[in-house]
Amino acid sequence: MKILFTLLTLAFSLSGMAADKKAPANTFTQIEKNLSKKTSLKSKKYVILYFGNKHCPHCKQFKPQIVQFHKKWQKHSDKFTLIYVSESDGSADIRSVGSKLPFPYLKVSKKKISSLRKINENTGTPLIYIIDEDLILRGKGIAGRMLPQVDRVFTKEFK
Repeated sequence: MKILFTLLTLAFSLSGMAADKKAPANTFTQIEKNLSKKTSLKSKKYVILYFGNKHCPHCKQFKPQIVQFHKKWQKHSDKFTLIYVSESDGSADIRSVGSKLPFPYLKVSKKKISSLRKINENTGTPLIYIIDEDLILRGKGIAGRMLPQVDRVFTKEFK
């Protein structure tokens, strides 16, 4: 386990991504209460937060990639959860995007969840954050750059 975390941290640090920041203790509880589908995060090795926005052209471009990633790794859903987090404030916008995704989404914007505001200091989308079972932020960054890194880590660990 420590070897994997070392590899993951190294991969993210080489790409210029900040890592090893501890998320607030109530992060998973706050997320679970607001998910579109009942999902327990406590038994997951990784929680991947995908920050997007309905009106963002880059998010629209990235959507097929994140859906394909989820489809590829879905058989390992006991080890990770991918969650869509909207940067929009309107619940209609959140539902219109989230309901079309094959993975859970937050029913409220990240602005309503204090623990997410603390870990996602960046603005701009699409972004991916990966949090481990100990609530350590293992990587964050632009979704198009992060997803291949997460894919490589999952390939080593899950196959």
